[in-house]
Amino acid sequence: RAGDLGVWLRSEQTPQGLVGDLERIALVALDFPIFSDGRSYSSARLLRERHGYAGELRAIGDVLCEQLGFMLRSGFDTFQMASPNALEEFAAIAREVQIVYQPTGDGQATATDLRIGS
Repeated sequence: RAGDLGVWLRSEQTPQGLVGDLERIALVALDFPIFSDGRSYSSARLLRERHGYAGELRAIGDVLCEQLGFMLRSGFDTFQMASPNALEEFAAIAREVQIVYQPTGDGQATATDLRIGS
């Protein structure tokens, strides 16, 4: 197929089946069917950190502003959100949350790193 190619993975699907074609895929949309389903975080990290995917990763589905910081750290570039005030809501949350607990491939120090001085 000529032109840009995009794929949509449901949260129960792993990105393993895409690995051989990642250089041809411009966009991978990862679904969050409900906000508490975090499997797409793992898929994003696998695509970025293990498979070196450099294309666009988009979070779709039940994407909440409170999750955007960790989504960014997990490798997402873009977000499809229902809230018409998503940018304003995210700006308020970004000012509020300064310390992270989960390690990712972005190199940001976690709370544990800061406590032990690493």
